[in-house]
Parts: sequence; structure tokens; C-alpha cells
Amino acid sequence: MRAFSHKAETDAEFNAKYVLPPSYKTASACADFTFFFTKQKKTTRWVAFFKGTEDLGELHRGLQNVFSYDLVPSAEIITEAIKASRQYNDYPTAVRVLEGLKKKVINPQFGFV
Repeated sequence: MRAFSHKAETDAEFNAKYVLPPSYKTASACADFTFFFTKQKKTTRWVAFFKGTEDLGELHRGLQNVFSYDLVPSAEIITEAIKASRQYNDYPTAVRVLEGLKKKVINPQFGFV
């Protein structure tokens, strides 16, 4: 298990660490480069994020960001988020992940109303 980190990671540091190809690392004009990415790249970004969470607060911040998008998170992202919540023995967070998914996927065919 990783040591607790008191330093908050900025968006630019997060993008440099997990997302951006070398050609975009020097571009500092825009703080959020998510519009450059396809769905697969976003999935890869968030899977890497949830695999590398250092504490429960960081996990909650990531979940807030994932569910703030207009899209439904992919199965890989949900799987890693639940694994990360299990890593911290936080059952309520795992339930909230599933509740957030249920809220995103409102489809009477599957019984979610």
C-alpha cells in the first residue's frame, strides 16, 4: 500500500502523469486536454487513475469527475473503481459507484427507473 500523500495533484500534473502524449506535455495554454481524446483514451486514462489512487479522497474525486461527464462510464472504469474501493475496504463507495451507474443508465428494459 502506498504512503499517504498530503500534496494535492493539479490537473496539469495529472494529465502529464497519466494522459498526455509527449507532444502535448509542452502545451500549457489549455488546462484540460480531454477534448483531444477518444473514448478508448479516456477509458485508459481513468483505468490508470483508479489503479493508482493513493487514498480514499482521491478515489472520491475521481468518481466525481467520471460521473460528471455526459457519457456512461465503460465497464473497465467501473470495474477499476470498485476494485479501488475494495482496496480501501470502503463498501459505501462501491455501492455509490453502482448507484451512480444506475442513475446514468435509465432504461426501462433493464428495470432501472
